[in-house]
Amino acid sequence: FENSGYVEKEQKSGKYQLGLSAYEMGQKFLSRMVLLRKAKPVMEKLIRECNEAIYLAVPSGDEILLLDMVDTTQQVKIIPLLGKRYPITGPSAGRVILAHGENHRANCSLDEMAALESELPRIRMQGNCYDQGIFGEGIASLAAPLIDAQGNIPGSLCMVGPEFRLSPDKIEQDLLPKLTEAGIVISSKLGYVGHFINKEKI
Repeated sequence: FENSGYVEKEQKSGKYQLGLSAYEMGQKFLSRMVLLRKAKPVMEKLIRECNEAIYLAVPSGDEILLLDMVDTTQQVKIIPLLGKRYPITGPSAGRVILAHGENHRANCSLDEMAALESELPRIRMQGNCYDQGIFGEGIASLAAPLIDAQGNIPGSLCMVGPEFRLSPDKIEQDLLPKLTEAGIVISSKLGYVGHFINKEKI
């Protein structure tokens, strides 16, 4: 623990106290608790409007963690993905974080970033991301970034559902605008007051 910076030994007393790594871990935990608290009511409102599973995804190194969810009441639904981790370069929830949060790109390999080089600027300009099949065959997902008071990207809001319900027309005309607006609301609750991302059609 001492070598990892989680505890520090006082020279005079020989006693141990919490180190900087433990403090940093605590700060990350607290920030995620704030994110959860701010996002939950917006996620619950969004599920009433769209009735497709809504996830809160957060970056964790070179992965994303699906930290929270509100499930759909539809009879046909995707097996819950809550608590699962995926490469940050994979699903829309991760790529939208990479597109808007340059600091997260350092966790990816040069080959991974090269493969996304042409895609990330487009995602950033759109303000959202859409994919098919990344979470599994026949599954579509779309995501919008969340921005905090410092302009950082603490996570993303992600909608997941079967492709037969998430048609391109429905996504473009109905779901993406609502998801993006929900992301804006959460970002404002996190203190973001800057110019928000340009939104264009996918």
